[in-house]
Amino acid sequence: VAIGFNRTPEQPDLPGRFIYGFWHEDMIVPAYRYARPDVHVLISRHADGQFIATAIQRLGLKVVAGSTTRFAAEALLKLVRLATQSHIVITPDGPRGPCYQIQVGRRVAGPGDGFAGGAGGI
Repeated sequence: VAIGFNRTPEQPDLPGRFIYGFWHEDMIVPAYRYARPDVHVLISRHADGQFIATAIQRLGLKVVAGSTTRFAAEALLKLVRLATQSHIVITPDGPRGPCYQIQVGRRVAGPGDGFAGGAGGI
C-alpha cells in the first residue's frame, strides 16, 4: 500500500533524500529493484549481516555496517554525514525481531534530521 506520492528510489529526478524502511525478511527484493549508487543500506556487522552486505554491494548499493548492539553510534553518525548525498535504507524490525515491529533505533532518525520517511515491503 502506498500513501502519498511515489517516492521510490528508481526515480532519477527524485527531489531530496529519503529514509526507506524494508522489513528484514523482504530486504533483498527491494535492494534488487531499487539499486542505484546513491543509496546506502544499514546492515549488521554480524556474520549473517555481512553475507547480505556482499549481495547488496553486488547489486550496486553501498553498505554502512552497524546495528543497535554493535557500533550503533558510529553507524548513525556515518548515515547523518551521508544524508546530503544519499538515500538511506534500514530494516526497522531487525534480525532479532519481533517481526514487523519497528525497533527503537528507527525512531532516532526521522523528522527534523533532513530526511523524509518512506516505507516498503512486499
